[in-house]
Amino acid sequence: MSDTTDVGPAVPPLDALLLADPSGAAALARSVLSGLAGRDPRDVDLLVSTLEAWFDAAGSCSRAAGALHCHRNTVLNRLTRVAALTGRDVSDPRDAAELYTALRARRLRAGGRERGVARDVTALRRVSRRTVDP
Repeated sequence: MSDTTDVGPAVPPLDALLLADPSGAAALARSVLSGLAGRDPRDVDLLVSTLEAWFDAAGSCSRAAGALHCHRNTVLNRLTRVAALTGRDVSDPRDAAELYTALRARRLRAGGRERGVARDVTALRRVSRRTVDP
């Protein structure tokens, strides 16, 4: 069991897992999102933003559309493009899990400039080295 009393806000478990193996996390993101490589960066940003909004909306295209200020069908069309480019369909739970994990790894690698990402990597590393005997 880890002692987290002196490190501030808790690090989300998935972030902790990805930060524990940065090279593995980067490889996962590259593999899962490889279909987006080489595309126009604006197009990639649009598709990634749509995926993130869809996940934030718990899979609701209507709520994702509201957050993105677009029509629900626009979200559906973008998710279809993501599926065509990545070979992963968000309606399949395994594919959705891979996409979500790859997006988290991508954000962490980019420096965690958005909400909810691990806030203190140094503290996480301190905690991961320290264990408490049961």
